[in-house]
Amino acid sequence: MLSLSETFKCENCDRVYKWKKSYLCHTRNECGKAPKYSCGICSKRSKLKGNIKKHLLSVHGVTDESQLGKYIVFMSITFKCENCDRVYKWKKNYLYHIRNECGKAPQYSCGICSKRSKVKGNVKKHLFSVHGVTDKSQLEKYVVFLSNTFKCENCDRVYKWKKNYLFHTRNQCGKDPQYSCGICSRRSKLKGNIKKHLVSVHGVTDKSQLGKYVVFLSYPKFECVNCYRRYKWKRGLIQHLRYECGKEPQFICPVRTCDYRACLKGPCPPFVCNQCGRRYSFKTSLGRHIKYECQKEPSFKCTLCEYKCKQKNAPHWCPQCPRRYKSKSGLMTHIRYECQKEPSFRCDICNYKCKQKGNLKLHMKNRHKIIGFPIFRL
Repeated sequence: MLSLSETFKCENCDRVYKWKKSYLCHTRNECGKAPKYSCGICSKRSKLKGNIKKHLLSVHGVTDESQLGKYIVFMSITFKCENCDRVYKWKKNYLYHIRNECGKAPQYSCGICSKRSKVKGNVKKHLFSVHGVTDKSQLEKYVVFLSNTFKCENCDRVYKWKKNYLFHTRNQCGKDPQYSCGICSRRSKLKGNIKKHLVSVHGVTDKSQLGKYVVFLSYPKFECVNCYRRYKWKRGLIQHLRYECGKEPQFICPVRTCDYRACLKGPCPPFVCNQCGRRYSFKTSLGRHIKYECQKEPSFKCTLCEYKCKQKNAPHWCPQCPRRYKSKSGLMTHIRYECQKEPSFRCDICNYKCKQKGNLKLHMKNRHKIIGFPIFRL
């Protein structure tokens, strides 16, 4: 007989327990509860896990204790789908089913055949069993994501992310190559392709040096229908049609003794050749004209044919403008700071701007009489 002062009695079924833990286990798992555990071999159910273990041992002869857990099915706390009546033990699987499977079209496809599935793992199993793709690192390459794709209307290319689709339409689809190799004539629409080309073909392994050999090609968009000259900006084409193309010079020098005329309004070039009257904005250009051109016979001849010229053309030419340079470093400096670039150096005293640091140093020295002033880029 048990002493009533030391027992715990259930208020629902009047069962009595000596130990409190047994009483709590009864109220939480047994009293008025549905069976939580089931046998994985037959339909036997029970409220206690130990009862199912005894059942497996006595009825089905499962004597290995390590195998008992495989045949015990936990039935409580399930999540049922309202559309297809599928039941899930874990909430995350239930939510994944609602978002990606139930009533949804297949989101994943095999990259080799037309097999489709709603679950990514099923496509991986298909690749392994049917196509023999055993390398796990290669499985992702053959799994195609079909949902939320962006398709190009011109070339039918499909992209998973919107940013890649927009980059394709703006820079690749129907566009001319924008990047060129600074060593050879290789061109590409993507900057990364030129970098790979420099590493594999020209052996440029230093990453800090790759940017020096990648040339950005900016093609003029506006073309004159009469002389086929091209301009980058629309205002340049309008100015050309209004004052230059097929027009007589409209602007004269304000000095009465000067007969200089020009198609565009601007300052009169100060350096004049005394023999032919040609004017130049820079003294170096006038000196080159007098030395090689003015009333001189062609002094440079091609070694392969009979072509002759008055000036020795530099071997390094800019792909964006007609300027040429004797050294490759001069060409790279021109492409990086000058060609179709805005002035990046500015005087802090006046509004003078220039594209090269050396020009600003000369300006500070000659104009403001300052030497050694710190110079920074804009």
